Amino acid sequence: MNKRITIPIIGLLTIGVIVAGVFYTQETGKVKDAQDEIAALEGNVSTLQTELTASEVEVSTLEADLAATEAEVSTLEANLTASGAEVSTLQADLAVSKARVSTLEAKLAVAEAKVSALEAQVSTLKAEVSTLETVLVEAGLLVTFPDANLEDAIREAVYTTTTPGAQGEAIFEEICAMCHTIGGGILVGPDLREVTSRRDRDWLISFIISPEQLIAQEDPLAIQLLEEFDDVLMPTFGLSEQEAEAALVFIEMDIPELPSVDTPEGPIYTHDLEALTILGARERGILDLTSMEYCLNLQEIYLRDNDINDISTLDGLTSLHYLSLTRNNISDISALAGLANLETLGLGGNNVSDISVLEGLPNLNELWLWGNSISDISPLAGLTTLVGLDIGQNNISDISVVAGLTNLQWLFIYDLNISDISLLAGLTNLERLDLEGNNISDISPLVANSGLSAGDTVNLIGNPLSDTSVDVYIPQLEERGVIIVY
Repeated sequence: MNKRITIPIIGLLTIGVIVAGVFYTQETGKVKDAQDEIAALEGNVSTLQTELTASEVEVSTLEADLAATEAEVSTLEANLTASGAEVSTLQADLAVSKARVSTLEAKLAVAEAKVSALEAQVSTLKAEVSTLETVLVEAGLLVTFPDANLEDAIREAVYTTTTPGAQGEAIFEEICAMCHTIGGGILVGPDLREVTSRRDRDWLISFIISPEQLIAQEDPLAIQLLEEFDDVLMPTFGLSEQEAEAALVFIEMDIPELPSVDTPEGPIYTHDLEALTILGARERGILDLTSMEYCLNLQEIYLRDNDINDISTLDGLTSLHYLSLTRNNISDISALAGLANLETLGLGGNNVSDISVLEGLPNLNELWLWGNSISDISPLAGLTTLVGLDIGQNNISDISVVAGLTNLQWLFIYDLNISDISLLAGLTNLERLDLEGNNISDISPLVANSGLSAGDTVNLIGNPLSDTSVDVYIPQLEERGVIIVY
């Protein structure tokens, strides 16, 4: 072959091979890329299949939830239907109730009209009653009490005038209640509840009348009581056997005092008050004694532990023989001037300083003046019938007047800062003597008092007794049976 021709052909072939190689290379790269892409697509397909599976599961779940929701909706629709029916029933009931309310409102309007008419009638009647009461008050037939507490006490007194135990209550509240309770526990003395079932009745009456006498007779029960209560002996109050029995009757009622009674709130007439002989009204918060002047026949009044300062309405109660005003706020006792029949008077624990009015009360037997502002007791000089006198806790320095009160059976002159008791030698009727809290050293006048004997008691606590008094005089008195506390 021509060399010139062969060389170009070879060159052309070479170029073709090269071009083919290039194309092959390019196609080979595309194939690889396609394979990679196919692999990637296959991975995506796998992922999509996984996601499709998950989606199908979720769709199944949602379909189940949808079914449940549709069931719940069906239930709610059924409930709604039932509720609608119930609402319809309630609406029907409401309509019936409204009709009833309308009927009742109409009836109420009628009733209110009747009430208004009745109120008008009542108002008219009250006005007529008020007018009538005014006429009766002016005529002295009807009594009103400004102090409601006093009115309550008066109403109870009207009731208890014929009630068993009334006399015993009066005795208990004035004498016993300071030291004893009935079911309230021990005070200075024993609780008296059921005492009549624990002790012989005759013994109790004897002890109430004269405890000193039982001690003097060495009665074992009396001595036991004395020891149990630190040698504090119950005073002798001069009660009769009948009064002691009345006190026991009241104690047996098992109440500390008669109960408040549901007495009518109607008017109180003068004839109601004229029937009263005893008024027990201790610790009632009474301030005003207005209208007490109508209680003309009162013989005993118990008004201790109230807040009374004016006793002027008592000045005409001339039948009084017992009056207790202990622990009030009284300073003026001039209203007592005309009460000549008074036998027992309690004024302890007040603000009294002037006792000159007592000169005109010649029948006084027992007088309590302790705890006041008294300095002069000369008005007592003529009260020779006194058997009991308490002037302790005052501003008294001169007790010489007492020397003339020779009938005294008990004398309380405690907390007076006195030192000379020579005048006591002549008070031979003394059975109980309280000298506590003074400045006494020499008690020889007591030895000289020939009347002090077995069963009599003397209280010398709180005095600067001399050695002679302690070592000589007290033993001498004790040998005579006198009970000495010091």
